[in-house]
Amino acid sequence: MLLFKNGLRKLLKDYVQFGIYLVLITIAVIFTSTFGIVSSNLISTNNNINRNFEKFDYSFRYTSSAYKSNDTQTFTPWFSFNTQLVEDTKGNFFPTLRFGENDLGENEILKKYEFIDGCANNQKQCYESSIFQDKNKNYINFHFGDVESNFDSNSIDKKYLPTESQAISNFSVEQKIEIVRKAEFGDLYKFNKDAKSFETSLIGKLYKKHNYFEDKQLTPEAKKTALNIFQYMFYLNNSVITDIIKKDIIDIYENTEKKKEEIEKVINKGIGFIDDNGNYKFSSSEPKLNGENDIQENKLFKERASFYIKKFDSRTLFKTNFNINGYQILSNNITHRDWFTNYFSLLGDLSNFKVRSTNEAVKWDSSGKKFRYISAFYNTIKKDSDAYNVHFYNEDIFNLYKRTYREDSFTSNSFIVSNGYAKYNKMDLGKSYDINLKNNKGSYVMDGIGVDSLNVYPTIYEEDLLTNQENEAIFYISNSAFEQEFNKEAGEDSYQDVSRSYLTYKKTDKKNIEADMRMFQTYFADNVLNLGQVVENIEKQDYSENLARANIESYKDTKLINMRSSLFPGVVKGFYLLAIIFCIIFASALAFVVYNIFKKVLVSQRSQIGNLKSLGVSNSKIIFNYILYMTFPILILVPIGWFISLFLQGSLMGIFERYFNIPSKFSIDWKLLLVELSAFLGIVSSMVFFTSYFTVKQSPLILLSPSKSHKPNMFLSRSFSKIKGISFTSKLRLVILSSAIKDLVVFFSILLFSSSVITLASVAPNTMKNMSKEFYKNIKYNNDFSYSNVIVNNPLTRYSFYQMDEDNKAKSNLEASLFNTSIKKGENDYKTLFEVDYWKNGNEGSFKQHFESILFNNLITFKGGVLSTGVMDELVKVESQIIKENKIVRNRFNNVSCQIIPTLFGQGAISEVNDYNECIKSVSNNILPSTIKELWDKDNQEFKNFSFNFSAVSVDKELDQMYTRVDSIINNKKQDKYTVYGIDLEQKASKNLLIKNQEKIKYNNSLDYIPVLINKKGELEGLKIGSEFNLQTSESLLATVDDDNLAYELKSDQWSYKKSDQWSYKEKDLFTMDLDKFTYSNKEDFYFKKDNKYEQYYNMADIELSLQKKSLNKDLFKEVNEEYQEYSNKELIYRDAGDSYIVKPFDIYKYESGEPIEIGIETLLGGTNNWLNIALKKGLLVNKLVDSNPRKAKVVGVEELYDGNKLYMDQLYANQLMGVTTGFDSRKEFENGTSINIWSNAKMSSNIQNADQMQRILLAPFNANNSTEGFAKYMDQSIGYTDYIQMKKMAMSNLITSVISISVIFVSLSLITAIIIIYLITEMFIGRYKRFMSYMRIQGYSMKEINSIIMWIFLPVAAIGVAFGITIVWLLISYLFPQILLSLDIAVPMIMGWTIMPVVFFVGLSIFLLGYTVIMLSIKRVKLASLIGNE
Repeated sequence: MLLFKNGLRKLLKDYVQFGIYLVLITIAVIFTSTFGIVSSNLISTNNNINRNFEKFDYSFRYTSSAYKSNDTQTFTPWFSFNTQLVEDTKGNFFPTLRFGENDLGENEILKKYEFIDGCANNQKQCYESSIFQDKNKNYINFHFGDVESNFDSNSIDKKYLPTESQAISNFSVEQKIEIVRKAEFGDLYKFNKDAKSFETSLIGKLYKKHNYFEDKQLTPEAKKTALNIFQYMFYLNNSVITDIIKKDIIDIYENTEKKKEEIEKVINKGIGFIDDNGNYKFSSSEPKLNGENDIQENKLFKERASFYIKKFDSRTLFKTNFNINGYQILSNNITHRDWFTNYFSLLGDLSNFKVRSTNEAVKWDSSGKKFRYISAFYNTIKKDSDAYNVHFYNEDIFNLYKRTYREDSFTSNSFIVSNGYAKYNKMDLGKSYDINLKNNKGSYVMDGIGVDSLNVYPTIYEEDLLTNQENEAIFYISNSAFEQEFNKEAGEDSYQDVSRSYLTYKKTDKKNIEADMRMFQTYFADNVLNLGQVVENIEKQDYSENLARANIESYKDTKLINMRSSLFPGVVKGFYLLAIIFCIIFASALAFVVYNIFKKVLVSQRSQIGNLKSLGVSNSKIIFNYILYMTFPILILVPIGWFISLFLQGSLMGIFERYFNIPSKFSIDWKLLLVELSAFLGIVSSMVFFTSYFTVKQSPLILLSPSKSHKPNMFLSRSFSKIKGISFTSKLRLVILSSAIKDLVVFFSILLFSSSVITLASVAPNTMKNMSKEFYKNIKYNNDFSYSNVIVNNPLTRYSFYQMDEDNKAKSNLEASLFNTSIKKGENDYKTLFEVDYWKNGNEGSFKQHFESILFNNLITFKGGVLSTGVMDELVKVESQIIKENKIVRNRFNNVSCQIIPTLFGQGAISEVNDYNECIKSVSNNILPSTIKELWDKDNQEFKNFSFNFSAVSVDKELDQMYTRVDSIINNKKQDKYTVYGIDLEQKASKNLLIKNQEKIKYNNSLDYIPVLINKKGELEGLKIGSEFNLQTSESLLATVDDDNLAYELKSDQWSYKKSDQWSYKEKDLFTMDLDKFTYSNKEDFYFKKDNKYEQYYNMADIELSLQKKSLNKDLFKEVNEEYQEYSNKELIYRDAGDSYIVKPFDIYKYESGEPIEIGIETLLGGTNNWLNIALKKGLLVNKLVDSNPRKAKVVGVEELYDGNKLYMDQLYANQLMGVTTGFDSRKEFENGTSINIWSNAKMSSNIQNADQMQRILLAPFNANNSTEGFAKYMDQSIGYTDYIQMKKMAMSNLITSVISISVIFVSLSLITAIIIIYLITEMFIGRYKRFMSYMRIQGYSMKEINSIIMWIFLPVAAIGVAFGITIVWLLISYLFPQILLSLDIAVPMIMGWTIMPVVFFVGLSIFLLGYTVIMLSIKRVKLASLIGNE
């Protein structure tokens, strides 16, 4: 104990060092506790939220509301177990049911139906009867839950009810599986398991997959599948489609004498057939959905025996004659959701996917707030009670942070909200709020705050990158509230359905995942128009063709949606790793301080330790006492620091709460306190033990003798002694230096490390700010797009361009529209449709004729045309001024918008509305992002200006910079991939990308290399000015297939444009001509103005393709020609030109007597075909990936750009690199004096809005295949690569702000720690010479002389150490960090502000001088007489 008291007294006496020791412990505790608590909170929150979450592999959108869209998916219930279809005379296929055996003696899908009339003679119980009466009305019972809605077996007056044991709803799991095993689901749906149409069906495949459920012990997967099949058939048997069959049976029963025989005869004949008029019928009555007024839904049911997959919370499909309000179990309705999600599960069971669905809709308000509503929970009534239970959909991934506990919590008027919105808007539990729902406005009660694993990062729209929880919220509402708001026929302008299903692959080995996804997609059969093709593909076991309406997207294609679930776990891991790194740094700093403080104590107490050991005190007792007094402060400071950190956690957690839907959490973690206490005690105890052990273990004689550490280094002493001609003071300095060399090395090292920490901590925030600023310094554009599917050896795949004035889009759309066509009325007399005065003066009929001709003949080219409702409105207005009525124009626009365009997109014609505005909305409702829907809702002019662009790209001279984008590979060891930016150096909008070395890359045909510019990332990867390398590109080219199945790419000279019936007359070069001036009009009266002259439109049918005979598969060529002949009735399909055949690939005409039939509305409605489409379909024409010849390139400059692996060259070089040989330098001249290269395939735009996605849809047919028959397959959106720079800037700004907010704490603590260490090391090492300097005073040296000797030993070391620390940080930031980031494929500008260097240098030396001054003052206060002692 005496040693403990003396040691503690020694520490307290040296109060400066002891104070530093206490401060450092306190800082370390506060830091580690705060970040430990926050890390613990984040990890526990993440583990809790994602406890059951599994990363999905695919996902697709569906419609869960009444949202009107013409591409809504369809559901054909019978098709799931029966692939047999009936075909009408038009080639349409429909579902059917067949019973017993067919004429060949083969089993049909269902066993024969047997009718039992069992109630007539049984007055007590007649459940077995097929027919029963209730309230004097006849009903049919197929004995599969038909009469069990809200089942109560005690209803004595209802003799048709089953007993408790007979009731399907009371069946055990084993009983249900036995039903599935027998494959008999009541009286009607009794499967013949060996029927071919069953074996190839979804349910049939599931039976086969699980050995028809015959195994004695079913696997959990088989059991789940069996129960899903049972449930599916239960829903089917009690649905409206089965009820229609019951109605037919009742009609027969009530109107015939031989009831049983007639019923069985009619039913067993089959259900679903083509009548004598060629119409499909599956009922003798008029099929109609009870309580459903939607014309389209009733039409689909009546004409296709199918339903739309929508209105998930509705019960319409279960409203039957017997259950007029729907089917109920325990007073809870079965809904569409139950059946549809069950169907999704069956598809997942077959294809090895777990399917999770969530019903969602987004809304917005006029103030800019955005909301997403999720149908999250529902109520069920407890049996024999008025109380209810609350159930959550996707309950396994839902998490409630807070909730109310009232009796009426979580009812239909309750909602749960995301935490950030509730926090920023100061919302309280239990209070009512207006959540922007029309129904029960203002009366929804906030009963909880929560999240689900799919929405931890709570963006609202699927295209959102950033979240703003102050103005954006996710509301989890009840299924009934969702139904009331979104399942009614509401205006689609006010919301958008964004429901989505997520597919997670069940197998660990994912080698077959894509094939299984294709199987899912095929069996989904969600486009009733494609059922025939689906069956054909199923029978061929070919699942490669996508026939579904569902756009199933892979995980990598939904990056912004993925962020909702993946961003938070990633951030938590990153923060946790960062916290660990800094904790290690602080632990190391603490260990260092403990070592040095205690080492000083040991040195001063060597003789005392020797005396104690001489007196017999054990080593362990001495060491234990040292440990005791060194750890004593920890017992007090750790709880204090931990307590302080409790109140700091909120600030740090608030940063994460701003961006993520996580709970506001105040955590008191006692375990962390114990861990920290143990850790700090362990660190200090370990350092004290190992430091003291090597001293204490020595013998008393050694401990009592002088320390060897004061002996000089003999090598240095001898070396210094050889130095002649120096002063005594200098020699004294050298002697001191030789004895203190080890101390000086340690002193230098610590100063170097500490100054590095100070420098790094000081420059980090500023460097991060500079990083963002410098990264985008020369990038002035906001969006970067590429336009896909340009095939350089098919000139028709080029895009056409038109002028756009973003301030006057209506005018630009009008000028670029299909209808801005000049009509020749005489010599030098040309009129457009918009010249009202001309047309209304006796030319009204001509106006109609020309309008229809332009509409049909120009639209059908799908080349260079722009179609917008604003232009349509203008033409309707023009017609009203000319003819005083709106008949032809409006009707034709309605025809195009409601019948033709939907068909082109693989949708059905729209019949319930006949207005082009509504039809265009319906066609595009599920195609467009929510942002566009919001724009349309807030400003109708946005909708009017929205356009469909067919292979047409807008160019705004002030905002847009067109360029050529080419993907290439540098032929080096790593085969680095680089994106080539072919910059149009003649374009005025080149200000979008600031390149200082433009002059160096101008096209020069005399060079044997391509001059290129690289960015800083390329420089970091080893490229430099003067570097030479070969560039390799791969391009998809159109090719023909020969007899050996080898592909030969087409050459540019094989294409030509020649006038009709003039096979040898070449008129235009397709590789340079305007592609937006094509038509199919034969009247030759359509003109366009170019260079102040009028030129005639080109007829697309006159384009010719020369095919080399040796490169053609003769059989395929014959098949293509035969099919085209059958379509067109054309006499001359091709022309034999010696070694080649000449065809007209884009000729869509049908011919009569050798003359083309004029294209009209009937042509468009009936569909068009051409030789090209048939050749692509048959495989005579294919796309071949060809590697180009390597081109030599040379680096001529480095640009201050950092964004990825990019090379910059003149656009003309890029065009050649892409494979363009003819017309690579051709330009499109605009009226405003600007021009662009016609082979441009990408755009950099400084438009704040990504206009090419938000204000127009760009569509282009692959391979320029403009036939309507191939439209759905070949037509695709043109936007390829996209880079939203503006969003990235905002995201980086937010990220840096958050990182800086967090780093301020790190930086502050790091600075304090580094300062402490510098001061401590200064005081410690210079303090060792305190006695020496005091003796110098005795010998008569003045303080000035002492100072000159000691100062000039340590000051240079301190200055060099600090300077080296600053230099090392500069080297790290300038060279090492960029290389580390480069290994992660990230290049950022690491710019260290030079002004910080002298500041850090001054601060470092000032801290040293402060410590030095304190020592010198203490020496001055030392009484010389006291030096005789041993202090």
